[in-house]
Amino acid sequence: MQTPLPRDHRLRNVNKAFIVDPLLAVQIQGKREVLIHDFMTSGVSLPAGATAFRAAGAAHNTGIVMARTAPAEQYTC
Repeated sequence: MQTPLPRDHRLRNVNKAFIVDPLLAVQIQGKREVLIHDFMTSGVSLPAGATAFRAAGAAHNTGIVMARTAPAEQYTC
């Protein structure tokens, strides 16, 4: 679980965690890609995914996040 970890630890955990299937990479080379994420906690997964698409040859990445977790000071438990 990533949630309790500091941001720098999360960044290390997702470094090189995502790759594009080499058999499918030719389909994205030079193309514009859209990455859709269900929700954002720390914001480290989307850039890591974008890095994988760029490494596979995507020309441009756009990220869309459907929801974001509230900052800790807004939690009411």
